[in-house]
Amino acid sequence: MRNDTGRTPRRALGALTLAGTLLASAAVSAGQAPPQERLVAIDPGHGAGDSGAVGRLAPGTQTGLPERRKGAKLLIYEKDVNLDVAQRLDLWLRERGYATLMTRTRDDRAGGDRPFTTVRADLAARVAMANQAGATIFVSIHANSLNAKATGTETFHYYSAGRASRSLAKAIQKDLVARIGLPDRGVKRAGFYVLRHSAMPAVLVETGFLSNPDEAAVLASPESRQAMAEAIGTGVARHLANEPAGDDAAAAEPPPVRYWVTAGRSVSKRTAVRRAKAIRRAGLEALVRRRYSSRLDRNLHYVVTGQFSYLSNARSMRQVIRDLGLPGRIDSAVAPTRAGASRP
Repeated sequence: MRNDTGRTPRRALGALTLAGTLLASAAVSAGQAPPQERLVAIDPGHGAGDSGAVGRLAPGTQTGLPERRKGAKLLIYEKDVNLDVAQRLDLWLRERGYATLMTRTRDDRAGGDRPFTTVRADLAARVAMANQAGATIFVSIHANSLNAKATGTETFHYYSAGRASRSLAKAIQKDLVARIGLPDRGVKRAGFYVLRHSAMPAVLVETGFLSNPDEAAVLASPESRQAMAEAIGTGVARHLANEPAGDDAAAAEPPPVRYWVTAGRSVSKRTAVRRAKAIRRAGLEALVRRRYSSRLDRNLHYVVTGQFSYLSNARSMRQVIRDLGLPGRIDSAVAPTRAGASRP
């Protein structure tokens, strides 16, 4: 992920304090009884042939996860961490009367418990499960990776998410930081596929950095993963206790789209398609649209990566595109045209 803080992680990472346990219990007991119609979609990121991030552990580390090695090196796979935390969260919520839906239940399966084919098909299957089941909220669980100094927990919602998604992200982030003790990287906005296409309030949680040896050790601990699951569950319970059923984005009509973020334009459609594929591999949306340029007297191909009502959201997406090494720009004039729109 971007915007690394570069801080050294705290040493009390794996400590599960009595205060943390009491905080989790009090938050749930203080809330209302979970309405039976509430369905929590739990999404363990990656799976099957997609390992996600990979961390390295000290020899002899006991993880309670499938053993992963490369030669003599002991490794830890993000897909294993995500599934374990998700299964613990699933059990924690069901024990308290919540209905749940797991988008992946097996190590050898991707989204929808299907064999892995492509990243896009995997992500689409996860979202389709939650949407078709009419889930109340969607919680995607991940572990981060950047470099050995990157540290902390962060929770994402979609750029133009409504109040319910923002509230859910804040509740989970608050409880995770309080319970686990990793640095607070805050609640952030992103254009991840599962956030963009979910029909309900949706968040994506990055529990810690597998690229940081200290945090990889925390993620390897069964006790820490249990604490993470309970913290996420507490945040979910607090959110649902305070959020009216059926709310999101507050049913208000969104303002009209005013800004398009593009990853460059070119005469060559092949160049535009190549850029679009690179963006999709990063888990973002990208469309190739053709538009006639009267000044050049020829068609140009634009890679459109987002449509936004607010300039601040468009600027955030532009930075994401530039971080991928592509020429991100904001254009309020490149509107979709009826003729010439194509999808590679």
